[in-house]
Amino acid sequence: MIASLTVLAEIDNRLFDLLLQHKQGESPTAELFSFELETLLNQRKKCLAEIKKHRNEINAEQWQEAVSRTRQILELTLSLRQDSAAQAERIVKGRKLAQTYQKSSGHHS
Repeated sequence: MIASLTVLAEIDNRLFDLLLQHKQGESPTAELFSFELETLLNQRKKCLAEIKKHRNEINAEQWQEAVSRTRQILELTLSLRQDSAAQAERIVKGRKLAQTYQKSSGHHS
């Protein structure tokens, strides 16, 4: 059981590092980021399913650490989502301004 918790910690650390790199603009490409994120989340899901089978053997302290890491990952994920939503909103506004400008300059020609 401890092995599964150790594997979970390793996955969580890799996941946190990946999210942090993406937030800081250091991830290679959107496609690679998405692939790595999906891979790590799937590994995490399988690991949690394994841990759940042996939940009576779980060390409370290690479990608390896992819960704490989960919170950090969720907070970082929500922050990334908010950043993406704000960026998408700026892009949409920029396109609308460009369309308005094109329409207004087209009428004056």
